[in-house]
Amino acid sequence: MNNIKLKISFLSIFCFIVFEGNSQNLFFIGEKSYPSSENFNLVSQTEGQLYIEKKVNGFFAKDGEDGFLILSPENESQMMIKGKIIIYLEDGTIINCLDRGIYDRVNQKSTTVYRLNNLELQKLKKSDIHSIRYTLKCTNCTFSSDEGDYIGRNILKSSFLFNYHNSQNSNQTKSTKYSTINLVNTLFN
Repeated sequence: MNNIKLKISFLSIFCFIVFEGNSQNLFFIGEKSYPSSENFNLVSQTEGQLYIEKKVNGFFAKDGEDGFLILSPENESQMMIKGKIIIYLEDGTIINCLDRGIYDRVNQKSTTVYRLNNLELQKLKKSDIHSIRYTLKCTNCTFSSDEGDYIGRNILKSSFLFNYHNSQNSNQTKSTKYSTINLVNTLFN
């Protein structure tokens, strides 16, 4: 009897590890689910009377041979990305994505879905996203000063480096990027 309990316990732990190890991110559109990548961030910086930093979360989802790019403005409860976007890749390639009207808003978070064909995915497998041009629109107001066109740069994080050249201490900011190549290749291979 103890031997059976030991086997059942071992089998339960093994199944948990297998299911846990094979878990993946999922993205839902209506009643359909799609495997998806980890998030990456785009940061837009505007200067003027006030310094404003806008952040957009992005990730990829797989639909057979084709895919989706999903974008969501961070901390923008009334704003949504609408219209055509332009993806600028590190190798100079440009990908235009049309707005197909696939939007959602859940828990005060809006998302916009852009379809990517196989040719566009092949380009994304070879070069990281440098930046994306997008338009923010207010969904529930007549006017917002945040509406407009932005270019979000692919930035993982900024870190301060200390340079002690000639005994002078100067701060320099170094930015690192998300490897969107890895996100696409992992999801579509």
